[in-house]
Amino acid sequence: MNDIHTEFYTLEKILSDINGKTVVFVGVGNTLRGDDGVGCYIADKLLNKISLGNIKVIKIDNAIESCIYPIVNLKADIIIFIDAVHNLKNKKFVVLVPTQIKNFVFSTHNVSLDTIIELIQKFSQEKYKLSPEVYLLGIRIKNLRIAEQISQETKIIADEVVSKIANIFRKEKQIQCTNTV
Repeated sequence: MNDIHTEFYTLEKILSDINGKTVVFVGVGNTLRGDDGVGCYIADKLLNKISLGNIKVIKIDNAIESCIYPIVNLKADIIIFIDAVHNLKNKKFVVLVPTQIKNFVFSTHNVSLDTIIELIQKFSQEKYKLSPEVYLLGIRIKNLRIAEQISQETKIIADEVVSKIANIFRKEKQIQCTNTV
């Protein structure tokens, strides 16, 4: 099954035991390229829906490489990048681990996401002796045309994702969000 509920089991499992852990959602995308801005759209929505001290939400709409150290300095246990993915045929979204990202994701960023993840993991280990779990929540998109809004089809998927994440945290009852970048 490829519906959103089946796919979210993995994300729900990742977030099911976050007691005392710092979780950072990083919404990534170019908000001037239509659906490529879906990560930023979701980050904005999460900022309005979630509020827990150990949950952080960052929106990066430009130069993802400039946010490596701010992300490292959050001392995250779990980092979830949210970004557009264009080769999801029948799935609305996918959760990937770093080893899957390199082979699965075509990047529109100056520096590839798998390189950013490697650097974050390296610097987290060097500076704080931390080894954060890192994932990509890839959202199916329709187009990358120049546009200031995401398509209706992508917006529906994004809103479902936001709702599901918010419901996971409502169950956990631990939310206090901060916009750090």
